[in-house]
Amino acid sequence: MAPETPDLAAIAVLSDEYALRILQAIEERPLTATEIMRRTSLPPAACYRRLRTLVESGLAAEDGSVPSRNGKQARRYRALVSRLRVVFDGAQLNVNFDLRDGRTRELVLRLPVENP
Repeated sequence: MAPETPDLAAIAVLSDEYALRILQAIEERPLTATEIMRRTSLPPAACYRRLRTLVESGLAAEDGSVPSRNGKQARRYRALVSRLRVVFDGAQLNVNFDLRDGRTRELVLRLPVENP
């Protein structure tokens, strides 16, 4: 089941190897999707899907564009998150994202309590 909110999408990214590889690739400087695919060896469809998820969840953003070989503009992407911490605390999962602009984003996922 796909996450329904940006917060859940941001947490879901933590379990997605491809998304994490993309974040690592765009950590230092903005890259186009083609540059990301070269660095990460990801298939095009998987790369574009993860980029869309990363942007929608607020963990990455478009950062201008550059001309491509075919004359069209190629979007560049940059990571908005510089560090994250995950803490499991009993009935909840706390995720703290340190953003590059100095802010911190905290997400809390409360786990359902089972009745015996």
